[in-house]
This record gives sequence, structure tokens and C-alpha cells, in this order.
Amino acid sequence: MSHHWAGVKRERECSACSGPFYLIERNLPVSLKSMLLEAERQAAIMSMLPVGFGDTLKAHMERKGFTQETLAEAVGMDPRTIQRMISGKQASFRNVIAISLAMGLSYIEAEDLLKKAGLLLLPTNKEHLLFMQMLQVGGFSDLEIVNAELSELGVQRLGGGGI
Repeated sequence: MSHHWAGVKRERECSACSGPFYLIERNLPVSLKSMLLEAERQAAIMSMLPVGFGDTLKAHMERKGFTQETLAEAVGMDPRTIQRMISGKQASFRNVIAISLAMGLSYIEAEDLLKKAGLLLLPTNKEHLLFMQMLQVGGFSDLEIVNAELSELGVQRLGGGGI
């Protein structure tokens, strides 16, 4: 079965790596000019974000067209959990990653959201490295598929829990 995410295509099972593999479609060649334009766009977004976690989450939701209910549905949570996060309650690492993936946040945006929640991506943790790669590649917004594949790999699911 082939799953598709924006820019990512699950091809087939890989016997050497014991599982599915993905082709990452990249728009090559990339010019420095286009990279600078993307950096300017990203800097403009980042400069408009509030200081706190809850307000930043709310700003991303508004920018990406999510309500508390639609985001909760996308990550398999109760809308009250999203509401509590917006009101400043501590959020779990896995829930912030799930929210970031579901909303299609860039790696920079997701890392900022994690920091504002008092959380860090640790480059010595293999699961954190996996999540970093997913955020950098982008397009992993269907958490039902993501969680099914994480389960196959023995990795705890994202989202769907309490704060």
C-alpha cells in the first residue's frame, strides 16, 4: 500500500531496512535566491509570533485555519486538551510534535513552539531525531497513518493523549 504526504511518497517495502521506504520529492535545483525568499517568509512569520506557548499555538492555528475542534480531531485529542494548552497549561512533548505535524508547521516553527512549551528536541534521542527529520521533510500531517507506522516500528504514538 502506498501512502502519500505532500512531498513524500511511501514507495514499497524495503527488505534491507525491514519496512517501507519513502521517496522525498524535492524541487531541485534550488537557487540561493529562492532559499533567501523562503528565509524572508519564515522570518516574517516568526517575527509576528507571540512570546508565550498558548498564544503562539493559537496564532499558528489561526494562520493555518484550524479551530480547537478541527485541530483536536486531527491529532486525536479532546478539544478541551487544546483549550487547556492555549490557556497556558503544560503540554507534552509528543502532543506538541503531533500538533506541529498536523498543522504542517515548518521545523523552525515547531522548534519554536516546543521551546515556548519548555521542551527541547534532543539530538541524542533517536525518536527526537526521527521527529526532527519528519518536521524537516514535512508532509506528515495524517497522524492516523503516521501512528500506524510508528507502532510498526515500536515507537509510541503521537497525540491522542492528555496534555
